[in-house]
Amino acid sequence: MNPVTLDFETEFGDDFTLSKMSTEAYIRDPRFKAHGASVKWTPNSAAVWYDERDLRWQFQNADWSDTFLICHHSQFDSLILSHHYGIKPAFWFDTLSCARLLIGNHLSVGLDALAKQYGLAAKTVPYQLFKGRHWGELSEVVQQQVADGACHDVDLT
Repeated sequence: MNPVTLDFETEFGDDFTLSKMSTEAYIRDPRFKAHGASVKWTPNSAAVWYDERDLRWQFQNADWSDTFLICHHSQFDSLILSHHYGIKPAFWFDTLSCARLLIGNHLSVGLDALAKQYGLAAKTVPYQLFKGRHWGELSEVVQQQVADGACHDVDLT
């Protein structure tokens, strides 16, 4: 099986956010839009960012029947993949669930908290710079910061 690591970055705003909506309501909402995702196609490859248009092409050309997909908070990424892209990998691995088992529910198991706990570099996705904005509204500098942050998140995962 081919292990692939994935991290989506999506549009959000003051009233359209996971802090005010369930994961399912957020992803199935008509306002939902993925900016893109970072993907690490093999364990030894570099993570690569794809904007939403390029991501669709990449996804259509992958063999999902032989893919072991690794995500931090797979509930989020898996629903995006199945609902918006029609993709169902052969197997899912969720580092968030594993962290809950190892660390417990009394400590944060968010990716940034885990990175700090294990002495890794903190998350760098600049959420405050794209809140309430579509991908095309972002400057190239901010787009690159989002892409770099998502690639870093995949490496942390």
